[in-house]
Amino acid sequence: MRGADSSTERNCLLEKFVLDYRSPAFLRAAHANRWAIPCKAEALMKTKMFVIVLLVVIILASCVPATKVTPTKTIVPLSISTFDPPTSTIESVQSLATPTEFQLPFNDQNVESEYCQYPSVKLSVSDAQGLSDDEIAEKLMGLHLAYFNAPQAPDWCRIDGYKIDKIYYDERTPSLPLVPKSDLMRVVQYSIKLIQIPNMWMSLAGEIDQENWLHTGANVAIFHLDDGYIMKFAYP
Repeated sequence: MRGADSSTERNCLLEKFVLDYRSPAFLRAAHANRWAIPCKAEALMKTKMFVIVLLVVIILASCVPATKVTPTKTIVPLSISTFDPPTSTIESVQSLATPTEFQLPFNDQNVESEYCQYPSVKLSVSDAQGLSDDEIAEKLMGLHLAYFNAPQAPDWCRIDGYKIDKIYYDERTPSLPLVPKSDLMRVVQYSIKLIQIPNMWMSLAGEIDQENWLHTGANVAIFHLDDGYIMKFAYP
């Protein structure tokens, strides 16, 4: 009778287990346990990966050399007022003076007059006979300058001597916009000695030496007429 009761009791427990297994509460608990195990594994795997990444970052950071900080230099501009010009240089410049300033007398009483207009000069045929073109130009320029190298000339335009320095033909003359032009064109370089300032010659291009000679030049056009040669200044 004791063995029959034990068998009956086991059958009752098995039947109850089966019934409990099929119950909704048991199914929900089993379903929850089935998803809880993978979630715990996934969380553990993420923790391990975080630790590995953190170790790699620490190792790499220890390998990077430290950056050397170089101090920045500040450039301060120098003040211009700190530079004092040498006194000796200023004195030497102030002591210089052009010869004209000291050697030519200043006369503002003489002004331009009718006499100081350029004269019309002519070289006769007889005087030009046997002369070259350069010599004809030299003679005509000599007559022009002699007009101002005369005692009766006003101080405004009077000169104390003249020299014909050079006469030549400029190959560029045909292409230069000179007026007037002729078949006989020449460049005449000459010098005149000044006697005062101001004067009418100061408007000419050139330079004055220590003896008050003005060195200048001009383009001239020479025309051959029936009774001789005349000269006109050619300007661009």
